Amino acid sequence: WKSANAHQPNTMSSHSSAFKTCPYPLIIDNGSYEIKFGTGNQQMPRLHKNFIFHQEDADNPSNISSVQHASQIPTLKSVSNLHFHFAAAKDQKMPQAESTAQSAHHDGEEEEEEKGQHGPVYHDAFSNTLNADLQAKIWDYVLQQEHLMAPSFNLITLKSHNCLVQHGSQSLHLQRLLSELIFELFEFPSWCSISSAYASMLGFMNHSHEPSLSKTATACIVDCGFSSTRVVPIIRHQVQYEAVNELNVGGDFLTNQLQRLLTRRHFDFSHEWWIANYIKEKCLYCSLDYTKELRNAQVKSLRRHLVQTFVLPPSENDMDNSRTSDGGLGLMYHDAQYGNVGSVREGATGESSTPERRRRNSTSSDNSNRDDGGVRHVEPQIALTDERILIPEMYFKPKESIECWSDFSGAPGTPSMLNSMCLPAAIFESICNQKHGFSLHDQKQLLQNIIVVGGSGQFYNMTKRLNDELVMGPHKLSPYARVHSPANKQTVAWSGAANFHHQGALDALTITKEMYLEMGSSIVYRRACGEMF
Repeated sequence: WKSANAHQPNTMSSHSSAFKTCPYPLIIDNGSYEIKFGTGNQQMPRLHKNFIFHQEDADNPSNISSVQHASQIPTLKSVSNLHFHFAAAKDQKMPQAESTAQSAHHDGEEEEEEKGQHGPVYHDAFSNTLNADLQAKIWDYVLQQEHLMAPSFNLITLKSHNCLVQHGSQSLHLQRLLSELIFELFEFPSWCSISSAYASMLGFMNHSHEPSLSKTATACIVDCGFSSTRVVPIIRHQVQYEAVNELNVGGDFLTNQLQRLLTRRHFDFSHEWWIANYIKEKCLYCSLDYTKELRNAQVKSLRRHLVQTFVLPPSENDMDNSRTSDGGLGLMYHDAQYGNVGSVREGATGESSTPERRRRNSTSSDNSNRDDGGVRHVEPQIALTDERILIPEMYFKPKESIECWSDFSGAPGTPSMLNSMCLPAAIFESICNQKHGFSLHDQKQLLQNIIVVGGSGQFYNMTKRLNDELVMGPHKLSPYARVHSPANKQTVAWSGAANFHHQGALDALTITKEMYLEMGSSIVYRRACGEMF
C-alpha cells in the first residue's frame, strides 16, 4: 500500500541513539476518521485519513485490488465498491490475544489492576477498540510521507473518549496497546497524553475573547466525532469524568443512514459509501425550522430553495468510452480530496431518478449529455430535497427523523435510535443532573460556555440550531445558554495541545521510555486516567 517498509514500521528506529531529540514535540490527534498530525512549531496540522481500503470489481467480485492508504482514493478512476478498514474498529469485542508487539512488563501489580480495581467495566454498544497492527502501518505511512523519524520526537497524543468513559480492563487494554505501539514499536523517547476535550477548550480560549471562559476555565465540550458524539463538562481545568455523556450519533452513522435513504429514494447507493459521505459533507445542513421546511418539501412550488441537484460521475465503463483525447471528461466530477465523486449544482436541473431507474449505469435522454467530441455519456443525477435536513436532524429529533422515511428494519443501530437521547437532552443530563453535584454557579458557567467541536459538527447552522434548542426548545435549559463554535472545529484540539506545550505544562504528565521500561504499562494507566487532564 505504497509504503516501502509497511511490513516493518519505522525501520530506522533501531538506531535511535543516533538521533538527537527535536526541541518541538510531535502532536497527533488520532481521530477515528482523520489524523491531525504536526510538530509543535507548526501553525496548523496536516490531515491524514486513519483508514485503508481495497476495491472490488463490480463485474467480478472475486477480483479485489491491493490494500492502499486512503490518500490514494483521489487517484482512482472510480470510487465505487470501496471497502474500508478503520484503525479504530467500531463495535468489536475485546480481543483476547495481546498485540503482536509483546511486552515483557506484565507484573503482578498490573494483573491486580486488570481485575477492575479502578472502577466498573463498561461495555457500551459504541465503544471503540484499537487495531494496533493497522494503526502501526498507518502511522508508519504518515511518518514516511512527512519525512519524520519517530525516535527524534517527544510525542503528544490526545486522549480519546475511551479514556473518559471506560475504566477497568477495557481502558487498561487500550493503554497497553498504545504503550507498546509508542515505546516498543516506534521507540518514541517520551509520551504525553491529554484529554482531547481539554485540549479543545484550550484551543478555543486561544482564539476567543470570552472573559468568563478565560477566567474560570469552565466549559462544556460537545465533540461531534466520526464514531460518536461526546458531551464533556470541564470545571476549573478538571474534566468531570462521571458526567460525560456519549451518543451513538457520529459521522459514520449519519453517512450510513444517508446511504440507506438515497437507496430507497433514488439510485442504488449500497456500494457508494464514499460518494454518500461526500454528499453529507457538501449538501446537508441543520434546519432552523425543521417542521416548516419538511412541510414545504412536499409542495413543489415551495421547495425551490431546498432543492440541490447532485450529479454522479458516469460509471467506469462510460468514462472509458466517452473520454476525449485529452482525457478531460472526468475533471468535472473530480474533487481534490475525494476523487471522482460527482458535482453539486444549485436548484433542480432536470428530472430526478425514479425507483424504476435505480442503477447508475442506466440510460435516459433526460440524464445524458454530449461532450465536445459528440459522444453521449450518461449523467445520472438526483434532486436532493428533504434529505438535506433529515439526516442532521438525528442530533435533535432522532425518532421523528427516522420515522419520516425508515421502516426501522435492516439497519444496524436504527431501532436503538428510536429511544436514544437527543443532543440537547444529553447536554442537560451532563450539566444539570443533581447526581453530579455541580453547584448552581458551575452550572451557569457551563451553560454559558458550550463549545461545539469535531468534524461532524460542521453542518451549516449547527451552532445556531443547538443554541435555539437549548434556549427555546422543549428542554429550555436557561435563557443564558450560549453555544460557541471555533473557526476550525476539526483542528482546534490539536491547536490546544500545541499551546499546552508552549506553556510548559506537560512535565507532570510525561512518561519517558525509561519510566515505561522500569514500571511497565501500569504507569501509562495511572498517568492517563489518574491525572487532572
